[in-house]
Amino acid sequence: MITIQNIIYHIFEKEQQEKGSIDLNPSALTPDEHHIEFLTLLTEKYAKQAGKGFGHFGADVDVYKMPTLLTDYLSDDDFYRLSERMMNILKDEADNETFATGGKAFICEYTESDTHFVLITILTDHTTFGANDWQLSKTQSLDLERLKYAGRINIDKWQAGEERYISFLKGKQAEISRYFKHFLGCDDTIIAKTETAKLLVLIDTFIESQEMSFDEGQSFKEEVQTYLKGLIDNKTEFNTQSFANHLYPNEPPLLIDVLSDLDTGISDGFIPDNKVIQRLSTYTAKTKDWRFSFNNQAITNGEITHDNGKIIIKNPTDELLKAFSSE
Repeated sequence: MITIQNIIYHIFEKEQQEKGSIDLNPSALTPDEHHIEFLTLLTEKYAKQAGKGFGHFGADVDVYKMPTLLTDYLSDDDFYRLSERMMNILKDEADNETFATGGKAFICEYTESDTHFVLITILTDHTTFGANDWQLSKTQSLDLERLKYAGRINIDKWQAGEERYISFLKGKQAEISRYFKHFLGCDDTIIAKTETAKLLVLIDTFIESQEMSFDEGQSFKEEVQTYLKGLIDNKTEFNTQSFANHLYPNEPPLLIDVLSDLDTGISDGFIPDNKVIQRLSTYTAKTKDWRFSFNNQAITNGEITHDNGKIIIKNPTDELLKAFSSE
């Protein structure tokens, strides 16, 4: 359950190829049940959206200013001052991006499952229609379905010195949203080998969540390997949405949910590491009396070894060991 400590929005007006301007809210909002409903829906939409980046605060505090702002806030507890300073930095960063646009900038400090977060997003209005009492009405509503700029900072992980505590949306136009990443103070240097290894772990998680059989799982991994090798050959960066659409076209959101998890998800924008994806390779042999299958990960983990022409299985399952029982 979400508990809101502070919530406010300011208006950031900016058109493409123009400088922006700020219209500050006179005061922070007083959290009520509507704000909780709003933030709950917003965080759900954010969590499920593909195309995220992950990282930590950059070391150069003159360039990455957000950690200084948050440190000051945690000391003086002046949320309005924090939000005003954030808006000034947001404007400076957006003014350097020709095609960036504005909207209503929401800044929310909240806790969920006893974890402390700050979330910042820029929302735009869209037109909605209603039909009541035989009349048609038109209203302006916040568009939560098409999030373009949003980021979240896990304050607890930051203070604990963990490596990854910032997430943000890269979106379809990563070069435009780059300014928002810089506004967050996020260094998202991606190590392709690490992200590829994470991807393989999440593929196993997805296979397990969908209760695929062994054969189905191996077939799925083969498709994953083929797809990733195609990215390598074409020097194309990994994109979660495209990956899910191709590998699980019937229900891509199921795969996106696993790959975009805010705690364990992977970043878009890396070219897979060829050596790592070799772990997906599967080796199968059979005779009329037995069938044997394992993947490269089993070799890497030391579960399958060989010695003088013999293949050795370490830590076999109880089901296999039953075949040698005297009973």
